[in-house]
Amino acid sequence: RIIIIVTAFILVLYFIANWRKWGLLKKAAMSGIIATTILALVVPRFSTLKQTIIKNQITQIVNLPGKLPYSDWVDVQRWCKENTPVDALHLVVRNTGGFRIHSQRAIVGDWKDGAPCVFSEKYAKKWWARMQELKGYDSFDEEKFKELKEKYGASIAVTRKSQKLNFPIMYQNNGFIVYRLN
Repeated sequence: RIIIIVTAFILVLYFIANWRKWGLLKKAAMSGIIATTILALVVPRFSTLKQTIIKNQITQIVNLPGKLPYSDWVDVQRWCKENTPVDALHLVVRNTGGFRIHSQRAIVGDWKDGAPCVFSEKYAKKWWARMQELKGYDSFDEEKFKELKEKYGASIAVTRKSQKLNFPIMYQNNGFIVYRLN
């Protein structure tokens, strides 16, 4: 099926590219009928092509529009978007980056926040101080998280699954755990 679809698509492109050269400009009605016929053969099979691609898990290699490959990090972000208060401040692993993209939630900081540093020395110093404070995040204990909670007002911590803490677990997947900081 894939071969038929790809072949039909190539033929349509070839036909469109050469219809003037072949003198078919005057025979537009005929070329329209041919193009419509080819499209009628291709379009109904598009869903079959999509199912075949997804079934064979090509989405793990190629990003199809509207279909992201599975990621534990994106999964945690989406869970936080659906299950945490909009005004909740999150502590996240600083070198993962992009937590706000899918979570639409505020964070204390990550490496990607440093991009605007070139425009503001004051911001650069503040950002660098936070990054230094979050250095070693993967080995923080409960006391360090309590300290950061008090300092920044964070109510949720997202850690790698290997980092076990004595806080209530809100959610976990294969790679990360979301803790409620009490």
